[in-house]
Amino acid sequence: MAIALLCRVERNEADLWLPLLKEAMPHERLLGPNPADGAEGVTEVDVVVVAGAPPGLLGAFPNLAFVQSAWAGVDALLADPTLPDRVPVARLIDPELGRNMSEAVLTHVLALHRRAPSTNSSRRPPCGGLGLSLWRTSGGWACLD
Repeated sequence: MAIALLCRVERNEADLWLPLLKEAMPHERLLGPNPADGAEGVTEVDVVVVAGAPPGLLGAFPNLAFVQSAWAGVDALLADPTLPDRVPVARLIDPELGRNMSEAVLTHVLALHRRAPSTNSSRRPPCGGLGLSLWRTSGGWACLD
């Protein structure tokens, strides 16, 4: 039995996950990140932990019995044509994740409401090297100190 980590994150982030997973599951054999089809141990994998892996990777594991998403959404996993019908898929459920998502949505809504994107894009380099900022106004551009 083995567990594979499939992810679409920066390599250094994925490298942080493996030691943590090994510490949490010291008696399990862990492969990853992203062991390829034909890699050593792939036929032993029966559990896959997925964090946004591209479609088509699940077919590399002939003995796959369970898929755990490290993210809340599983739509992409369920749409993967290489996911066998018999394999159950579980998603992450974490109350803190819901709060963090709500906070992120609220932040973006408020930024749009306050026109933050246009305000930020209207900022220009300092006026004439004097340390003044150039801002777009209704009447054109203005230097403000």
